[in-house]
Amino acid sequence: MNISMSNCLNLYGLAYECNHPPLLQAALSYIEQHFGTLTKQEAFLNLDSDALINLICSDNLEITSELVIYQAVRSWVEAATSVRLPLFQKLLGHVRFPLLTHDELVDVQADIAEYYRHVRLRWKEIDGTGRLLESGGLRKGMYDNYFVCVEVNENRIQNGDNPESYLHCFDPHAEKWEKLPPVIYLSYPGCASVGCKLYLSGGQKDNCTFVDVLYEYSSLTSQWMQLPSMTTSRAVHPFLACNKKLYALGGCNDLGPLTSAEAFCVEQNTWTSIANLPLALMYPASAVLKNKLYLIGGKASWSYRGLLIYDTNANWWTEVPMEFACYGAAAVSVGNGIYVLGGYSEERGNVVLHTAMGSEEVPSCTKGSFYLCENGRVNWEVNIPELPIALAFACALELQGKIYLLAGKDENDSYNTSYSWVPEDTSWTQCPEEIPVTNEVRMFNCATLKMPKKPIRILLLATTAKSTVTGVDNAKKGQPSSYTNDGCGLNCCWG
Repeated sequence: MNISMSNCLNLYGLAYECNHPPLLQAALSYIEQHFGTLTKQEAFLNLDSDALINLICSDNLEITSELVIYQAVRSWVEAATSVRLPLFQKLLGHVRFPLLTHDELVDVQADIAEYYRHVRLRWKEIDGTGRLLESGGLRKGMYDNYFVCVEVNENRIQNGDNPESYLHCFDPHAEKWEKLPPVIYLSYPGCASVGCKLYLSGGQKDNCTFVDVLYEYSSLTSQWMQLPSMTTSRAVHPFLACNKKLYALGGCNDLGPLTSAEAFCVEQNTWTSIANLPLALMYPASAVLKNKLYLIGGKASWSYRGLLIYDTNANWWTEVPMEFACYGAAAVSVGNGIYVLGGYSEERGNVVLHTAMGSEEVPSCTKGSFYLCENGRVNWEVNIPELPIALAFACALELQGKIYLLAGKDENDSYNTSYSWVPEDTSWTQCPEEIPVTNEVRMFNCATLKMPKKPIRILLLATTAKSTVTGVDNAKKGQPSSYTNDGCGLNCCWG
């Protein structure tokens, strides 16, 4: 059935009433994407109260502000006041008041004081952490996607007794950079993310010792915490996230290149060994595509002419030969395939060769790229413009159909520039702002991280407790609904 803006609410109401889970889920998913617009339709105002509550309880609503929920509840009640007004307080129990900004709360408070005198706002002194706990969590639309890059200081010289690694955060919408709180110094760790959590695994300490650590950063609290360590210390390893599991694959430690691999379940907080790689690899390009992990090229004692595909469901590796070797490339999955960008590769000029001939060593950094199909075969018919400069060890990420290539280096220099490209465009575009790092520092790894939108982030990161609304109660007899916390007097009106 084709679900659309014109029929989704009616289908949802019917499916909810008739207890038809497949249709209910399909309609709900559609409504969650367009909730704000749909609340203005008559079909929304005609929903049953239980069906409405099921909607406004959803974490997956793509709304940017909790004020949308309050306005939706208010509109639904006002559509049949005589019948629905007694339900108003119950419905407000599903509004996540701690996520309202000060100005939004002022408007809500004035509205309730003027029109809904039987409702009393419940106040509590809470800081940012308290807001998160009292709210029960953010809605899906309250996040923005940011790119986070791990900084590597190749000189391993930092001031102080407790050296730190810094992470740089890129807002692809504003094309601006900012810093995240530092973590204990790690050189060449793995970097991956699941939702609003960023994970760093392994790497080397400032004394070059290989480590097995796992750290987690939450964008909701802006705090780091240490999680259970890997079973094997490793660095320069692919670290990929798939279906709420983190996969640490190969890499190297003081024993040399590794074939071992392991997976961390973020829900169970445990590591499990998985099938070994068919061969030890360092510096492969890596990406996730349709529940499979791809390691493309790489290097051990020789440059590898092939790729490895790991089926996460079957715990099985498949080896696919390639006609050329490459390592240090960047890779990003888009749609049904993977774009592999730059790196060190067998080439002539700036075009990657697809020939069976090639040297055992791969000496040159390339501007060339290629497209990999789901089956691991290279499709040379997909046209990718050459990179503006020859780059290896760059970071590649995708957002809303646009590919970003961040930082990287060649044989001589590290680069702090970023580029973007939309497939089918004829050239790359340089982002206006460089990564704010010194010449001794480069980016080694990156991930996409969900971060609260800035107005909500300011609320959640507040360290000082302030009085805010956490819910509603019945107004006590003799106590007007305009009751507020001490010292707050409002004469504004919303509606």
